[in-house]
Amino acid sequence: MEAKDEKQAEEVKPEKQDTDSDEVQLPRKELILSANALAVLLFEVSVIAIVVMYILITAPARSPFSEPIEPCRNLSCFQLDLELCTSMNPCSDFYQYTCGLWGDQHKGFANQFDLLEAKVYNFIKYLMMEEEARLAAGGYFYGSDRTVADYLSCVDDCRRQGDT
Repeated sequence: MEAKDEKQAEEVKPEKQDTDSDEVQLPRKELILSANALAVLLFEVSVIAIVVMYILITAPARSPFSEPIEPCRNLSCFQLDLELCTSMNPCSDFYQYTCGLWGDQHKGFANQFDLLEAKVYNFIKYLMMEEEARLAAGGYFYGSDRTVADYLSCVDDCRRQGDT
């Protein structure tokens, strides 16, 4: 049993290296792995540096001496003087102060919802007419063209019913 222990002890002992010899020793596996890790790290740092430099070069220049935008300090800046009934005292009748001129400025609309509905309809009509002009000029066919065609057929039906 002691003989086995001596053999194991001999196997475990590291080999003595001869430092007096002129032979060049090959790098160890750990040294090669650390060199690879260092190369990968250097590559990553280089990529990050290039990205940061690109962002800094292509970013729009901001001049610290550009004129600052002045804040609004009166009602005319916001054009609220046209919306508010400034002849009223806001403490006595705030609703009349804020909404008193709305009816005068938006004749033909009972409330803001009617006004908003009219604006939406007008905007849709404008978009549809633009698309109609593009299609008439031989423009490209888009998915929205089917919607435009349906809208125009409804408009034509309404016109025909109005003519009869």
